[in-house]
Amino acid sequence: AFNFLGPVVLNGLSFLTMPLFTRLLGTANYGSYTNYNSYLSILAVLVGFQAAGAIAPTSIRFDSRERDRVFSNIMSAAIASAILIGSLVVLFRDVISEFTGLPKHMLAVLFFHAMGMFAVQFATTKFAYDKESHKTFLVSVMISVVSILLSVLLICNLPSYVAPYESYIYGHAIPYILAGFGLMVHFLLKGKSFFDKKHWAYVLALCLP
Repeated sequence: AFNFLGPVVLNGLSFLTMPLFTRLLGTANYGSYTNYNSYLSILAVLVGFQAAGAIAPTSIRFDSRERDRVFSNIMSAAIASAILIGSLVVLFRDVISEFTGLPKHMLAVLFFHAMGMFAVQFATTKFAYDKESHKTFLVSVMISVVSILLSVLLICNLPSYVAPYESYIYGHAIPYILAGFGLMVHFLLKGKSFFDKKHWAYVLALCLP
């Protein structure tokens, strides 16, 4: 039931709110958000190196306690990856800003948004594998609903010098950042293993290609 309801509710919310945001943002601002979203999808993959692909084989290969340790190491590896990528973004922010067409301050939002999105996608994939579809449903729907409400609130209330598409991005980024970092801390504390060379080698060899 939850596997069925999740996509129905999420797609329904997207369908119902698209005309609203198209009107609030206008064509140019909606296009700027689409540009941002494209780079967000790419960066989320780079930061998280598709680590969700390790969930199924890890669950088969290791017992529950060791699996928690592997997942904790995945989070710490993602943090290390984020630090490396974040350093490059800061170092080459002028070039990246010019290439992407995004203001420099939005590059920071993009970076943390991608981190949060990786952690949420990893968690929801794990929930689905563990047949805990109600958790996937709750996390996905709550983030979607909060994003919609927050986006409308920010678009209507932030000062005029903040572009509407930036308000829309903030509304979507904040829930992902908060949920993602909360889930990341959950996995780290549950596994309590932050650098195990064997687990890092296993996950990176499995996911990086």
